[in-house]
Amino acid sequence: MMRSLQVGGGPRLVLESHTAAVKGLAWCPYRSDVLASGGGTADRCIKLWDTCSGRMIHSVCTGNQVSSLIWGQHHQELYSGHGFTDNEVVVWSYPKMQRIQTLSYHQDRILSMELSPDGNRLASIGADENLCLWKIDAASPRPRTAVSASPSFGSRFTIR
Repeated sequence: MMRSLQVGGGPRLVLESHTAAVKGLAWCPYRSDVLASGGGTADRCIKLWDTCSGRMIHSVCTGNQVSSLIWGQHHQELYSGHGFTDNEVVVWSYPKMQRIQTLSYHQDRILSMELSPDGNRLASIGADENLCLWKIDAASPRPRTAVSASPSFGSRFTIR
């Protein structure tokens, strides 16, 4: 559901469809009018929005709390961080929003993620006090299959 507000300094648009707290948010670098949002434990959905019209473009149930969202720089992909059920990073194809890869290592929920400036590495931090660095395959646009992977740098970092 969408509400359009034209009151003074208030929001121009309110997008309402999640059934839990929105915990992840990311603007699409390929289309400036697309925003991705991810819902918490009771929602577990990633929603893509057309911010010009307020229309929901796509909704996909992930089966897990969505805690973080980041768009890829070299491929049209969306990375989602999850927690509570499966503590993993999932790679989604855009615009179809099909799961194409799962990155698993965290023992507790993922709290946040960030992409390196060159777009070739993804960092994820978890409630397990670990910082994982993942190598993003930016060399070739070949399709990937859904597989489990460990951090490509082979290290587990503890944050204290």
